[in-house]
Amino acid sequence: MGSDKQIPMASRRWPGVDPARSRVMSLVRGKNTSIEITVRSLIHRLGYRYALHRKDLPGTPDIVFPSRRKAIFVHGCYWHGHSDPQCRRARLPKTRTEFWTDKIKRNAERDRATERSLRDAGWGIMVIWECETPVSHKDVLTKRVIKFLEDADLTPVKKRLAHAKQEGCTCAGGPVGNVRRRAIRD
Repeated sequence: MGSDKQIPMASRRWPGVDPARSRVMSLVRGKNTSIEITVRSLIHRLGYRYALHRKDLPGTPDIVFPSRRKAIFVHGCYWHGHSDPQCRRARLPKTRTEFWTDKIKRNAERDRATERSLRDAGWGIMVIWECETPVSHKDVLTKRVIKFLEDADLTPVKKRLAHAKQEGCTCAGGPVGNVRRRAIRD
């Protein structure tokens, strides 16, 4: 009838893959990672509020600012193929290099397509890499996030304010005063 010895699930799916390696890789999460939580905490301390993992947007961005039409992706250097030569976290493994090269290349292509479709839909995009999140880079990252979120060219509220300053304009939900009050809350 066959052998009583049961083959581990990973070996049945991917012949030649060490079951211990497969078990370790299966523990890698896709959202709510430690680097994502670090970035969210920084943004929250700055006073910004956001939505998480909006499934109605291409690529399900990690952090979304709907009123600003901006999205932040927090990428792991390894999984998303960070191309910075100084990044030590994006090194390929020594085993099955062809498989991992193809997989990471497909991930990077998918990321570019996602960013393109969001930009085409009028969204501002920021990518934060895992290697940019250590405490030693906190000040630089803070400045980048503030600049991205406060960029006047991409913030719809600021565009409404500029339009509302035109004489006699009562669009965007009422007279100029209401637009200003709403802009302060956003």
